[in-house]
Amino acid sequence: MQFNPSSPWFRYFFFDWLFKDASHIEGFQKAAALRYNVRQRHYLLLYFKRWVGLTVGTYLIGATLEYLQWPAMCAVFYAMTITAVCTLLRLSVAYVLLGRSP
Repeated sequence: MQFNPSSPWFRYFFFDWLFKDASHIEGFQKAAALRYNVRQRHYLLLYFKRWVGLTVGTYLIGATLEYLQWPAMCAVFYAMTITAVCTLLRLSVAYVLLGRSP
């Protein structure tokens, strides 16, 4: 399977395509990009809900596989859970920081 940023699966789980990068521009363009990103902030809640579902799902699958005593497979799903938790933290920080923007 090839990685394609314009695929529906990518856009369903990853939110970077919704925001403009304001780190490499200056002046009015930077201010406009920041205003745009603040306006897009409300979409982060939708992505947060999706990632919470993915986190809970992978954790439950991992716990079930641990109960069935398949340690290699449960480790894979627990690793996916940790990755999802990291994404949830990233979403939370982005939401809070965009809310504090002037």
